[in-house]
Amino acid sequence: MVQDRLTNGEKYTFLGKNFIDAFKFLASVKAEELEEGKITVNGDAVYALVQKYTTKDPSEGALETHKRYADIQVILKGRERIDYCFAEGMTIKTPYSEDRDVAFFEMKEASQLILEAGDFAVFLPDDAHAPKLSAGAPSDVLKIVVKVAL
Repeated sequence: MVQDRLTNGEKYTFLGKNFIDAFKFLASVKAEELEEGKITVNGDAVYALVQKYTTKDPSEGALETHKRYADIQVILKGRERIDYCFAEGMTIKTPYSEDRDVAFFEMKEASQLILEAGDFAVFLPDDAHAPKLSAGAPSDVLKIVVKVAL
């Protein structure tokens, strides 16, 4: 897991071409022009999901992992808590779906990450993460999740 400010995105080009494409795209994003839905950046190799929601109570969270894609989760407006931990040895809640590239796990004690506007976090396949959680109080969030093929 990596946490940083979006203004530092160019530091992560060592992760490869797909991450270079992802961070170039993110550098060009204008929050006020975004509509919810999918944005294709580089075919199936890099795409983005624009999401608007109100964060939920942490008791409603579920830890998830992905196998084929890394997530770059960027908060454009609002404030969000994401719980995260190593996926190894966790109790499966919903088995891995090849079509959706996601598996869900029972919540357990995990580290907490607070992201505010301009912050991002990268989650790799071994990083179980529970996004969309309230950090103290519910917050209306505008978020873009960039899916980066590994």
